[in-house]
Amino acid sequence: MRVQLGSSEVFVTFRVKTSEKFRRDKEDIHSEVNLSFVQAVLGGAIKVPGIHDDHVLQIPPGTQSHQRFRLIGKGIKRLHSPGTGDHYVHVKIKIPS
Repeated sequence: MRVQLGSSEVFVTFRVKTSEKFRRDKEDIHSEVNLSFVQAVLGGAIKVPGIHDDHVLQIPPGTQSHQRFRLIGKGIKRLHSPGTGDHYVHVKIKIPS
């Protein structure tokens, strides 16, 4: 960020800490959610943390591990064009030991 104060300029640098929940790809957000074996087989609704608020995601019966679901418009606002990116939820199934 550049700020001009009279005839002088001040440059400010921001360092943003990497998130433990989200991974960013331009305007899109990626996150992982763990499902139990039963949730994957039977399906149902789960709560997924989002950037600003939580979302309810419907899991269809027979969901496979590493399947990806897209939450349209739930990513980051685009800077140079209208609209918002998407939030992709990657499913990991926890198999009982």
